[in-house]
Amino acid sequence: MARRLRAWILRMVLGCAFGAATLAAFVLWRLAEGPIPLRALDRPLGDALAALVPDVTVRVGTTALVRVGRAVALEVGDVRLLAPDGASALSLAHVRVRPSLGALLRGRVVIARVDVDDAVLRLVRRADGGLALGEGVGAALALGGAAGSTRPAARGVVALPRIALARSRVSLDDRRAGGTIALSDVDLVVSPRAGGFEGSLAATVDLASAAPPLRGSVRAPLRAEVGVDLAADGTPVEVRFVVTADVGELVPGDAPGPPLPLADVAAEGRYRPDRETLDLGRLAATIGGSRLDAKMRVVLGTSPIAGLAGTVDELTLAALARLWPGELAGEARSWIAARLREGELRRCRVRLGAPVPGTPDGASAATPSTPADATEAAATASTPADATETAATPLTPAEVAAAAANAVDVTCDFRGVAADYLPPLDGIRDAAGSARLTAERLTVDVRGGRVGGCRVDGGTFVMDLAAEPPRAMITAGVSGPTAEVLAIVEKPPIAFTPPLGIARATVGGESRVHAELRLPIATTVGPSDVAVRATAELSEARLPPLAVGIGMEHGTLAVRIDGGRVEIDGTTTMTGFPLVTGPVRLALAVAPGAALGERALAIAIDGDGVAARGTGRMAGDVLTAFTVDQVRLAGTDVAGTIARTPRGGYDVTLAGASLDLDRLLAGRPLGAGDAAAIGPPLAVKLDLGRVRTVRGLELRGVGGTLTVADGRVAALDLRGGLVDPAGTVAATLAVGPGPRRLTLSSDQAGRVLQALGGLQQIVGGTLALDATTDARGPFAALAGTLVVRDFKVVRAPVLAKLLGVGSLGGIAALVQGEGMPMSEARVPFRWDGARIDLHDVRAVGAVGLTADGVLDTGAGTCDLRGNVIPAYTLNSALGRVPVLGRFLVGARGDGVFGIDYRVRGRTADPTVRVNPLTSVAPTVLRSWFVDPFTRVPARRHGVR
Repeated sequence: MARRLRAWILRMVLGCAFGAATLAAFVLWRLAEGPIPLRALDRPLGDALAALVPDVTVRVGTTALVRVGRAVALEVGDVRLLAPDGASALSLAHVRVRPSLGALLRGRVVIARVDVDDAVLRLVRRADGGLALGEGVGAALALGGAAGSTRPAARGVVALPRIALARSRVSLDDRRAGGTIALSDVDLVVSPRAGGFEGSLAATVDLASAAPPLRGSVRAPLRAEVGVDLAADGTPVEVRFVVTADVGELVPGDAPGPPLPLADVAAEGRYRPDRETLDLGRLAATIGGSRLDAKMRVVLGTSPIAGLAGTVDELTLAALARLWPGELAGEARSWIAARLREGELRRCRVRLGAPVPGTPDGASAATPSTPADATEAAATASTPADATETAATPLTPAEVAAAAANAVDVTCDFRGVAADYLPPLDGIRDAAGSARLTAERLTVDVRGGRVGGCRVDGGTFVMDLAAEPPRAMITAGVSGPTAEVLAIVEKPPIAFTPPLGIARATVGGESRVHAELRLPIATTVGPSDVAVRATAELSEARLPPLAVGIGMEHGTLAVRIDGGRVEIDGTTTMTGFPLVTGPVRLALAVAPGAALGERALAIAIDGDGVAARGTGRMAGDVLTAFTVDQVRLAGTDVAGTIARTPRGGYDVTLAGASLDLDRLLAGRPLGAGDAAAIGPPLAVKLDLGRVRTVRGLELRGVGGTLTVADGRVAALDLRGGLVDPAGTVAATLAVGPGPRRLTLSSDQAGRVLQALGGLQQIVGGTLALDATTDARGPFAALAGTLVVRDFKVVRAPVLAKLLGVGSLGGIAALVQGEGMPMSEARVPFRWDGARIDLHDVRAVGAVGLTADGVLDTGAGTCDLRGNVIPAYTLNSALGRVPVLGRFLVGARGDGVFGIDYRVRGRTADPTVRVNPLTSVAPTVLRSWFVDPFTRVPARRHGVR
């Protein structure tokens, strides 16, 4: 019995197999002719497809059995998905489906697999957060409710089949967040699993985002693995994904320019539909030449918020300007884009927008920075435990508020940066350091760089973005040549110029400066908008001669600048002033005055043998008034005032116990150069107790006035008494447009002549000078007569030699001894610089002297000729005889008899020649017929 049963079962199995093979062969033969229509399945398959999407009606045009490769499949044609209002939401030309065999055996049609080729799907995320599928705006099929809502299943939960899309296009128009996603060449496989489904995707993505701060577009061929957890009612709970792309391109939303290349893109994260929150646990990409490793959160609410935290290894400033979202710290972004031109950022730590889970508050995410680290991190991330922990971290209202209050926190190092931080000031070049940007502040710490011809030793730039308008504070340490440091700050808006008219190019030495500037961040910044504070250390500082040849060198000075106040303090050595050989202490202060544009000046100098104090006022760089409280130097103790006149000159008063010109001028006489060095016109009033002039001439009770104009002494009226020997002296120079009259008188002629011209041979006597001067200088050309009376001539070796050769030995002895008395000397002259022309010189005393010729004080030579007339009184008495006397002595009264002489050569030791034969000839006859030196007829004596 059992054997017969087994045989029957075997025959049945073999029969079924044969029948199935026969049926299969028939089907394959039939499919070779074309699809096999199965109209009876149109409605069941339409209902089965409709069960996959709630609230949708599916219309099927045709159902046929078709051959696909070596297998067969059910192909449903002309499939249309209808919205509840009857509008067509989606049309598919062909859909291949595979029913569940188990369900068929139970008499039900359940879809186990769906394959779609060349499909075009359009998804719309509405403003309320709901998702719709549709071909047009008016024909859309709701796939979900508003954000955060759930919808119970209308017909129960149907298991999702395996779905595959090939060569399809999918687009998402996100009207709530403001952006689009377009997928082309889509190859998608979705497979169900317990509690959800998984999928793999390969496609080319075009993503455009309008959600700040991540606005822009991305295009890249990508690969993705997706996992979706479903609730009991079939609604998505969480979506996990891993996305990679080898190459692509990025176009930032605000900045024009070519796309930035993308490479080695990797992203993995989760999406929570109930919170509309997308969390990227890792986002890595090479953008241009920069590597980004970050975490990211995007909240797709009514007002989308995005947040990013991560690192960027290297980033050029050009790329920064394009990648920086305009909504984040816009003032800082605009300033950096306009002011920074070159350079590279390194080791950037970035936090933008909303807080990112897993990132400490206020700090950047610590993410891998190398490809190897990134690969390892990708292999260990996105575990179910991580998913649960992250999903349980909601975005609280406080976090949303923090996203607006602290929307940016970026720190980085930089190098090679060029910044024009305050045009037209010289910008910084080749700067290196670090920076941090938050919503409230931009802080830049500079470790080094160059400004102009100077080094930047360190500094900070702080921009207060919370102020309105934003303000900046710049601090910097700068070192270099002092002239180069001054060149930096002489430009607007600082516009600092050295006091007292000191030219920047003439200042020497080295400087170390610490400066602080406060200014608004505005299009135009004026000097009044900039607050300046600075300290400087000057070493080996030097200044060229500023006045009367006085300058300084080897200065060690400390300079402090606070707004308009400048203080200078230190030690220096004075040049052009041999009386002060050691270092002196210099203190100079310039501060804003009471009136607009006015500055107050205070100066103090202390040293070995020198002390000076004074205060004044300046209008710009022009001295308007100055009070000399004290000047003690080299026997000088004076005080006075200086006041600027409306015509640009100065009124000066000088009073005090003593003034030692001899030591102040180092023994040289006053000349035209001294007046020319003064510069502006002066009107000086003197009241001095004692004055010591050149060559030791000492005066007492000196008073009067002195006027200097056009680099020359224009007028003077001085009076004073001589100290040793006692006497008086007076000088006047009348003011006039043409030749001016100069007079000089004294009852100590010898002492005055010794002081003025170094003439030591005159002792005693009275002096009267009456001359005129032209307009070329104070005494550039003098022409007049000097009269000296009742004096003696002593220690005059040239005159003694002349008298000795002329056989007047007794009188020569007087010259070498107690002195030869003279009653009067009248000297007509013309002095033009270093040359003195003498003519018709007459001296009367123990002998008579006449002279004509030239004294060249510059070359140190002389060429004089004339007569020595012995027994001058007897000789001249003959000249008073009527008629005959005039014939004997001549019209000039030279005397009847005289000795002709000529003195020529070096002034210190000239050659003296006389002609003794002329002693027996009447002078007038000699002058008529014979010149004893040239042996040619001559009209008169004189130098030819």
